[in-house]
Amino acid sequence: MKAKITIAGALLSSLLLGKLSYAQNDMAIGNISAGWNTYNSSTGVITGVYFDVLNNENSNPGSFDVKVYLVDPNDYNITYTVWSYTDGDGQGGNTVVTYDNIDIDFNNTSGIPGGQYRLAVCVDPDNAISETDENNNCLFISPQGNNLTFNPSTASIDPSGSGHNGVTLYPNPARTLVTFKVDNNWGKTSIQLSDISGKIVKSTELSLSTTDLDISDLTQGLYIYRIVGMDGKIWSTGKLIKE
Repeated sequence: MKAKITIAGALLSSLLLGKLSYAQNDMAIGNISAGWNTYNSSTGVITGVYFDVLNNENSNPGSFDVKVYLVDPNDYNITYTVWSYTDGDGQGGNTVVTYDNIDIDFNNTSGIPGGQYRLAVCVDPDNAISETDENNNCLFISPQGNNLTFNPSTASIDPSGSGHNGVTLYPNPARTLVTFKVDNNWGKTSIQLSDISGKIVKSTELSLSTTDLDISDLTQGLYIYRIVGMDGKIWSTGKLIKE
């Protein structure tokens, strides 16, 4: 079932303004149609997210970013980036580009606590220039009162130890040692292990074959691992349970 919203007065005039600044060109999120296809609160996966990006100026602004956030409905200053895209070529003047078929697993973003959230999208959040109209850079995709329930403790975890994107870890759950095996050649990378608050509790360089990580001193619970390159790029992410 497609969750579609025709927005009337749902533009975000203040969402993330304490964290984000905007571009000189008037890039905007269209206020006509946005939504998603399905959301599974048991897995934290939302499918088929769609929205429009508008360039209301005559010229191409150059490179810009589009980001999707989970937003605390009770405090708009609490946000979590769950999807991002950089358009390096920019967008032509006076054009509309539709972004669709976007699938997002909220568990791939570490540090998101369980609770109720609204889904929002912002365009060009990283340019430190004030533009002529800052009221249309962000838009709630989910209407007020239609919050998404996220519970990381119920997210699916593969007990066989299979990881994501060429990474295998075993055993999972684990008590003392967990072994990471990488099938892809990403160059020099490291493992970062974070608790559900987002705090990094373990970090070690990853070898090209297998790497053992001692987790015996960690408390029981859910942890998020990331395989991170030297340039900060995240190659893979997944979940680990400490018994």
